[in-house]
Amino acid sequence: MVKKVSVKKDEKGDKSLPKDQFDPLLVESSQAATVVLMLESAEEEILLRSMEALYKFVQKCDDNKKLLWDLRSVPLLLKLLQSDNKNIHRNACMVLGLMSHLREVQLYLKNTEEAIPTLIRLLSADEEAVVHEHATLCLSNIAKHFIGICQIRENNGIEALIRCLSSPDQDIKNYSIETISLMMDDYQSRTAVGQLHGLPAILELLKSEYPVIQHKALISLLRITEEVDNRTALRDLGAMTQLVEFIGTSTYREFHVLAVRILSNCFEDVETIRAIKENGVLSRLVSIVTDASPPPPPPSKQEEKKAKKEKAPPAGKKAKGEKNPSVVAPSAAAPSEPAPVLPTLPEVKERVSWAIWRCAKNAEIRKLLQASEIEKMLILFLTHFDPKVQIAASQALRVMAENLLSRECTGKYGGILPLVKMITGPDDEVKVAALTVLNILTVENDFNCFEVSKSGGTKPLLCLLLTSCGDCTVSNVLGILINMAKEDELRHEILANNLISGLVKPLSSENPDVQAKAALAIATFVLKPSDRRRLIEVNGILPLVLILDSSNDEVRRNCTKAITVLARDSPTTEEICRLGGLDVLRNLQISGITTNIYTEEAIAKLLEHNLSAKYALVGKLCPSDVITDGFYDVGKMQPGNRFLPLVEYDLEPINGGRPIFVVYAPCGKEEKEEILTENVDGCLEKVYDSGPQNVNPCQEDNSCATEADLFPCRVLHRPPQYELTIDCCLLQYIDEIQIILKPYEFCFLQERVVILAKFVAEKMGGPIEKGKLLDFSWELPISELKYQLKSNIIPIGSVMCGIHYHRALLFKVIGDRINIPSSLVRGECNLAWNEVYIEEKPMHYPRHPTKIHIVDLVYEPGRLMSYDSPAAAAYVTP
Repeated sequence: MVKKVSVKKDEKGDKSLPKDQFDPLLVESSQAATVVLMLESAEEEILLRSMEALYKFVQKCDDNKKLLWDLRSVPLLLKLLQSDNKNIHRNACMVLGLMSHLREVQLYLKNTEEAIPTLIRLLSADEEAVVHEHATLCLSNIAKHFIGICQIRENNGIEALIRCLSSPDQDIKNYSIETISLMMDDYQSRTAVGQLHGLPAILELLKSEYPVIQHKALISLLRITEEVDNRTALRDLGAMTQLVEFIGTSTYREFHVLAVRILSNCFEDVETIRAIKENGVLSRLVSIVTDASPPPPPPSKQEEKKAKKEKAPPAGKKAKGEKNPSVVAPSAAAPSEPAPVLPTLPEVKERVSWAIWRCAKNAEIRKLLQASEIEKMLILFLTHFDPKVQIAASQALRVMAENLLSRECTGKYGGILPLVKMITGPDDEVKVAALTVLNILTVENDFNCFEVSKSGGTKPLLCLLLTSCGDCTVSNVLGILINMAKEDELRHEILANNLISGLVKPLSSENPDVQAKAALAIATFVLKPSDRRRLIEVNGILPLVLILDSSNDEVRRNCTKAITVLARDSPTTEEICRLGGLDVLRNLQISGITTNIYTEEAIAKLLEHNLSAKYALVGKLCPSDVITDGFYDVGKMQPGNRFLPLVEYDLEPINGGRPIFVVYAPCGKEEKEEILTENVDGCLEKVYDSGPQNVNPCQEDNSCATEADLFPCRVLHRPPQYELTIDCCLLQYIDEIQIILKPYEFCFLQERVVILAKFVAEKMGGPIEKGKLLDFSWELPISELKYQLKSNIIPIGSVMCGIHYHRALLFKVIGDRINIPSSLVRGECNLAWNEVYIEEKPMHYPRHPTKIHIVDLVYEPGRLMSYDSPAAAAYVTP
């Protein structure tokens, strides 16, 4: 420490001061510590000069602030800040204001009880501007800490800060609005600003010529508008008009995004949207952000009141002070040319789109926006060069499209074409955004679906399905295609572009939404035999079966629906059963928890076209279930056992168990058969298939196609396949009974049933006396047949000694060939019987309703027993 002491003489001479007075001592110091010690002086002059020196010292650099903090100057300054002497607390406030940039000082001030109340008191109107400036600077630094915010609010600092916003000093305005902007992180402070009527003062700062003040005012408004009451107050103050005009002013371009974000908060209120729609502010905003010539701004409330007061004077009189129109300068009367329109920033367009997206989630606001034709603006943004603008506009359109009218308007305004172009671009995020919009725009909207096709969107969609690995992309593409498939013309177009091949990979996805959409697409598109054949060829059945028992409800529901649609012909049904689809459905049915409305229907459809499985699982074939070649009876399926293809049963070694009876007696006629399938509406249509598989389904003409032609890879040519042997005995039986029944061709069904019953009993060993069934030898001959054929599979016609279930099966097989319909019912303990529907009194007219009768094939062949008779009950009971 260096001190230099000098004694000055009186300027008037060498006279000394009185003996009882201390001679003045001028002290010059180059050390900050010395000056800090002077802060404890009781002399005002020393205090003022010391603080002036410290103020200059801390202005130089941050290291000087840290040095003064280390010298414990802040407690001394805070004590001086509370002085009643205005000069002293002014200088102390100036030094503390600069030092408050230091974090240590901020923490000390917020933790010192008297610091914040003292600073707030210094904001009173009778203090100097420099005191206000540095006190607000201190508060702005303290407000960087949340506890400091609470303390300022609790000490009524918000009201004082709001007063400072009207100060002519720009630095005071700057620090005051900065403090307020920081305090708006606290919701209680946000509410307090509105209650203390601080919003008009903050809005006024938007007109400031200093960008830093404008920026902080916008930040404050952004946080203030998070409260509903504040938004209502701003609406009443006409803030929407002021903000829109702010956005329309090119000199404020750097703050336009912030202004749009404030509007986005305000747009959450229905009343705000309704107000700006009615007063034209919304139209002006749209014109500004679309770079169109904006309409003149709507008059403010003050201008409207002024216009009402200034009414025109009576005719022939002039208002006081009115000038003669003839002397008005021509330049004043001539209309001014419109200023050139400067394009708004892409960020502004993006933020406006997100603002629409945010507020349009409210159904009532959607209606108001739709009435303002906001879709036109969003469609224009879809063509913007900036991908972020395109994405934001797409998301806004997606939310708007939840309104049916908006969905229609988007299509009519030409919104489909730019969306189709977006999905062909290189940006993946843009593609996903466009696909998301198209997915909802095509829901229940035929016009938009056809627009997608007319815009050339079908092929790009299918290309994305075949090549894309993004789950969101695939899910949306499938959704669009499913929506389009409701129109036959579009469905044929989609199928012609190899859709079925593109469905296999989504079925194997790990995303449940993709799986559900892919399964639903199969249920929607795969309706014809040619399409089902194609699905089998591309191995699309297996992944469908694998997700059939998914833990996701929607996936299970759509898969069972797809199985229901696919089970329309024998080859497809056999493939589903071979891959375990029927077993999975049975397990779902048994569980009861994971079943759905389609489970029962899917099982019924599978069994309808796979009578072998139906008889094994259900134990009954109805008269409409016609047994054809390839049918086999494996007996009653026990719980937990799988129903296997015939080839797998043939691989089993010969055993002593029940044999499997197979039916194969082709008539030998090469007649072409039409395959009937049910269309989506439930009616029957003839479906043919010929030519290459990639031909447009609309151009197919297969009037002579057989099932073998439709399924060349599935009918008796799919390895491994059991090679069926023609049942010559069965063929002979059929020929014999046809000759026997020829004279009875026009007789009643009852007579032909009796003849057939006696014929079947004769071929199976004749009648058996009641009580002598156990003496009837039938097991040994059948065992001999098994070893003779070296297989567990036996043709039904080769059985010469049979009991109930052998005879009932033979009766059903032959009856279906000669048009004698009957049911085949399995009972317990090797029992089975046939039920026929016969009129009670066939010889009398009018005709009576039919009644179920059970045909006796064992004890009294040809006897018909009423279903509810004791004889029938005895026949079907072990």
